[in-house]
Amino acid sequence: MLSVFSQKHGPALIDSLLEEVKVAKADSDKVRLYIKISDIYIDVDIEKAFLFADSAAAVSQKNSWQEGISLSKLNYGNVYNFSGAYTKAIENAAKAYDFFKEKDDKKNTGSALYIIGVANERLGNYSVAAEKYFGALRIFEAIPGAHRLTGNSLSAIAVIYFLQRDYEKSLTYSFKALAKQEVANNTPGIANEYVAIADTYDELGDSANALKYNLKALEMQQKVGSKFGEALIYFQLGKLYKNDYKKALDYHFKAEALFSQLSDNSNFSTFNRGEMGRVLFKMAAQSSDEIRIPATLKIPKDKNALLQLAETYLIKAIQVSRQTGDKDNESSFLADLAELEAYGGDYKNAYLNFRAFHQMQDSIYSQKSKNKIAALESQKELDLKNKTIENKELELSNQQKKMWLLTIGLGFLLITGSLVFYQSRLRKKTNTHLQELNAKLNEANKVKAKFFAILSHDLRSPVANLVNFIRLQKREPQLLSVQQAEEREETIVGSAENVLQTMESMLLWSKEQMENFQPQLTTVSVDELFSYLQKAFKNTGDISISYQDNFQLAVITDENYLQTIMYNLTANSIKALKNTTNPCIQWKAYSHEGATVLCISDNGPGISEELIKVIRSETNAVNAKTGFGLHLIRDLARAINCSIRVESVNGKGTTFYLNC
Repeated sequence: MLSVFSQKHGPALIDSLLEEVKVAKADSDKVRLYIKISDIYIDVDIEKAFLFADSAAAVSQKNSWQEGISLSKLNYGNVYNFSGAYTKAIENAAKAYDFFKEKDDKKNTGSALYIIGVANERLGNYSVAAEKYFGALRIFEAIPGAHRLTGNSLSAIAVIYFLQRDYEKSLTYSFKALAKQEVANNTPGIANEYVAIADTYDELGDSANALKYNLKALEMQQKVGSKFGEALIYFQLGKLYKNDYKKALDYHFKAEALFSQLSDNSNFSTFNRGEMGRVLFKMAAQSSDEIRIPATLKIPKDKNALLQLAETYLIKAIQVSRQTGDKDNESSFLADLAELEAYGGDYKNAYLNFRAFHQMQDSIYSQKSKNKIAALESQKELDLKNKTIENKELELSNQQKKMWLLTIGLGFLLITGSLVFYQSRLRKKTNTHLQELNAKLNEANKVKAKFFAILSHDLRSPVANLVNFIRLQKREPQLLSVQQAEEREETIVGSAENVLQTMESMLLWSKEQMENFQPQLTTVSVDELFSYLQKAFKNTGDISISYQDNFQLAVITDENYLQTIMYNLTANSIKALKNTTNPCIQWKAYSHEGATVLCISDNGPGISEELIKVIRSETNAVNAKTGFGLHLIRDLARAINCSIRVESVNGKGTTFYLNC
């Protein structure tokens, strides 16, 4: 039984990933795409798998991206496992494990353990492999939705039980793995599990089920275009038809053709060559002279030539097993070679190979005994833990019974105490609620006071202008020419209309704020705010007011609060420019560090340091006759979480910044 670290397959998927590489802008994205492509090529073309693994490693090294370097080492471990370089697989996966363990990256930590387990399994270190597989399983089971990875670990554990010849338990874990792969909708994983189940049924002597699951797996692997998966199933079918030499060799030759495209040194290719040698030897030994070989099989019909071919395959299998450290298969093929040599009369080499076979078997059986003892010890420790848990649960049950008796005994006292506590708590809640209401009422009164201060200020200036004009007309009716009087009347009418509009806005605002008098945040465009100011200050004499909003910005704020702040800042600037040559005011909006900034600048005489301190002050003093009362502007800005900053140069002008 063989374990397979499944990936997605198919030329179409590879092509789509290559297109993604072309448009990928970040090097980290390219690294991940190269790794995906390498994983897919493992089952298609092992050389290209190494090529894209090298590409991922090169990009990661170039950028000194440690996570990418570790991901590349995981990828190398996977590729090395499939090419038969198990020591290199362990080295790369172990380095990746250390990095991801430190980063608490559970998925990649589990994947590293899995790859190390695969390499140790192929090297015959079954106890180490089992330890890594169970470690990976515990990690993946704790990750929500990691069904495919959990299924891979369960499948690998099934392999360990298979190698220990515990086929019933192996079958149990294989079906658990199959269920996980089906939940994950992982077609290659499902196909691989079918192969494992078929192999186990074959060992149990159930050839019907073995054939059934092999054929189901073959159909799925051909559908997804996995050369490796297809070759593996041909190998399995060859073993299944071990007594039908024609069918057996036919399947083994198909497997050989596909395995050779991937890697001649992989364990899977080695198993297949060894099985071919065994079948060829049985064919050669079946009769004394004439061997009936179907014409479809391209093998010699001469008995000696057939024996020579069988010997060639067995020797190749032994060599590759020795190179990869696979002692189990090396010893098994040595026994077949010794039997073939004895059949051919080469008793000396037959004796030497049989002796080597027995020496290796003693070592392997000793290791297997240790594995079984370790399994028994683990099971014993597990039983002891379960027993301890049962005792603790019984002790906890007894304690719970005692607690119930004590609870019933104290119940009557607790009821009385609860009633007293409930009344006290209710009274406390009522008092707390009243305090909160009083605090809200006090806050609302403060805000309303500020509101009426704003209202009186906004109405004061235009009304004062109207009164002054009427007094001037009454005292000196001939002071102004007809044209000047008409112009002044038009200005006063405009001011009066602005006063009316301001009063209507204030009244509507006060109506909206009747309940809580709190800012109502909405999205307001800067264009709307500037339009409001243009209407309010359309008659400013020789003072030029410009508005700049190049980026069509918006702010999230209370429109009325912000309009009031901007209105009064504009009015203050107009007052400051009375004696300025070529007076001008500029409003502009821009974005800074994710916030919208509203800025008003004038070329007036500037403001005093005392007024600048008002903006920075925390006191609540109000002077409605001095620059509108910058205290009120400051407080309104704070109410809508809008910071206000002022810069002023004596004789050059003043700039206010509203950061919303």
